[in-house]
Amino acid sequence: MKTLCMMTLLVVCASIAGAQEPWPYNDNNLGIYFDEGASRYCCGSPPGSFVDMYLILTSPTYATVGGWEAKVHFEGAGAVPISFVPRYQYINAATIPNEYIVGLGGPQPAVDGILVLMDIRLYVVDGMIPVYGYVGPTYYHSADEALPAYVNGADLNVIQVMYPRTGGVDDWVVSINNGCVVDTESASFGTVKSLFR
Repeated sequence: MKTLCMMTLLVVCASIAGAQEPWPYNDNNLGIYFDEGASRYCCGSPPGSFVDMYLILTSPTYATVGGWEAKVHFEGAGAVPISFVPRYQYINAATIPNEYIVGLGGPQPAVDGILVLMDIRLYVVDGMIPVYGYVGPTYYHSADEALPAYVNGADLNVIQVMYPRTGGVDDWVVSINNGCVVDTESASFGTVKSLFR
């Protein structure tokens, strides 16, 4: 019986840990996170609270970014978007709502494989209604593929696509109040094991 419980726990832990990994691409991932370390993408928040998030590029192919483009939008009546502010010296040339075509004043380096592109703030109006965030291409996208993209900071003629963290533009990359718990503590084997003591 004990062996069966341990095997079940290992399968559950592996599936939780696997759900946190970017899929299907390991490089040039774009996601929205609740921390600048790009590890938390799901949380609960009570009504009347502000939620701060970050649009983050992880594991870029090029050392620096000279500009970027993406559509960033949220679905669900549980929260109201308050602000979307790109980082660094920038100009946003997009004219369509929820789209950003951002030129940077100078190349920005990714530190430890992470570059925060934008600060986002939402106001939670109903803690029972889930809210989901998505990233996708701008209407007039620069890359051949219909995906978000960034410009190589060392060679502004080189465009690199960014892959949504969860695999596709129709898949959410961040959520509020959808009941998921995928933080480091809940996914640790020690925490799961302690439930059976």
